[in-house]
Amino acid sequence: MTTIRDVADQAGVSVATVSYVMNDRLVVGDETRQRVLRVARNMNYVPRRSSRKTSREKRNVKSLAFVSCLPFDPWGEAYWGQFLTGCVDASHETDSMLQVARVDPETPSEASDIPVVVRHRLVDGIIVAGWPSRSVVDSLADLSLPMVLLDTRDVYEGFTHIRPDHGGGMTKLVRYLHELGHRRIGVINWKMGFACEGERNSAFHMAMSELGLPMDKKRIITREAPNEDAGREGMKEFLRRQCDATALICHGDHVARGAMFVAQEAGVKIPRDLSIVGVDNQPWSARSDPPLTTVDVSLVELGRVAVENLLRMIANPKASPRRVTIEAKIVVRASAASVKA
Repeated sequence: MTTIRDVADQAGVSVATVSYVMNDRLVVGDETRQRVLRVARNMNYVPRRSSRKTSREKRNVKSLAFVSCLPFDPWGEAYWGQFLTGCVDASHETDSMLQVARVDPETPSEASDIPVVVRHRLVDGIIVAGWPSRSVVDSLADLSLPMVLLDTRDVYEGFTHIRPDHGGGMTKLVRYLHELGHRRIGVINWKMGFACEGERNSAFHMAMSELGLPMDKKRIITREAPNEDAGREGMKEFLRRQCDATALICHGDHVARGAMFVAQEAGVKIPRDLSIVGVDNQPWSARSDPPLTTVDVSLVELGRVAVENLLRMIANPKASPRRVTIEAKIVVRASAASVKA
């Protein structure tokens, strides 16, 4: 490995002169500077960073925390895992460090329930995701760290929120099915009291009303949670009710997968007999049978945007809270088709 002494000897100058040139000091004449740079380039010399510069650069690296307020591991769940992927990608691209911490989603009984890196403010800012209660949000806000809420269960005023356009995505689904000729549209939703669920339900009813489509309570099936079992049980109820819907919107791709499985077991041909669509565009949705038409709510992009906004807040502590909504888009695949004539 070429050393600074090797360069100095080859260029016929002192080690100090090479150091001045490499650190862009103005005490060296131009002719000498060019000779040193030429020798260093020819010898493939890479200067070691000084400890002072390294310390300065370390101070410029921002340390961020992804605070998961979920009763399960976010890495192991497809929806929240995509948020994390986006946060990790954006942190890497901005030379930031990202740590993952967990907080009970309901009420920290004492300060020690908040992870030490957050409690002792060893990070520059935090991204809070999941189902934090008001008391959890307030406890974290008391730390006076820049904080971004990422598609949390509830929308709290006075904080920066990064969220998908849940309502807009549902509106687009209803209109898309209407364009395919569907007039009797059913839905399997769920009730966990989340803001996103309320937005989707409101958008569904409004879109149906605006298009003049009939609302039949028999076609609305509500389950307890947005999982595959809810889709299975919801489809069984759908079949028991002998619903006349030609299309079914499932609040979640996992719900749609469960619904399709039961429908196909019962001899229902998708999409010939019944079009089924989902929400969230999970990584496996393109490989379902048939490939699932769904709403892409850009989960990875949301994570990236959360990091970008947190860094903006760190750079400008007086920045006003903002609400950033990422547009939802229809991903057309084979599980929905035009109504048969």
